Order: sequence, then C-alpha cells, then structure tokens
Amino acid sequence: MSELNNSQLKQLAEFLSNLALLFFAGSIITPLFTEFNRPDPFTIVSGFISTLAFLTASMIILRGVKKDD
Repeated sequence: MSELNNSQLKQLAEFLSNLALLFFAGSIITPLFTEFNRPDPFTIVSGFISTLAFLTASMIILRGVKKDD
C-alpha cells in the first residue's frame, strides 16, 4: 500500500466505502421494500458484516493518507 500516492489511496478508500453502501442497500434496505414476508436473516447479517468490513478497510486506508495543508 505504501507504493500508492495520496490521491490513489483516497480513490481506493472511496471505492471501498461505495462497496459498503452497496452491501448495506442491497441486503438491509432492499428487503424492507420487497414483497417477501420475512427477509432472510443470513442475508441481513452478512450484509451488515460486509458493510462494517468495507467501512473499516476504508477508514484504515484513509488513516495512512497525509493531509494536504
């Protein structure tokens, strides 16, 4: 990761946070608006865990970005 410059690290962090948003919307929000009576608990839990994992990875990457003053 140290071979990437700040701009590339920011883009990677943004990509991971967008993946987190995708998993959140696809597994937690979407079942609320579908015609299923009961959403699958495995889908909701795995989506929540994936969301947290991608957000954590994004924050870890952003921790290494130097601030532009």
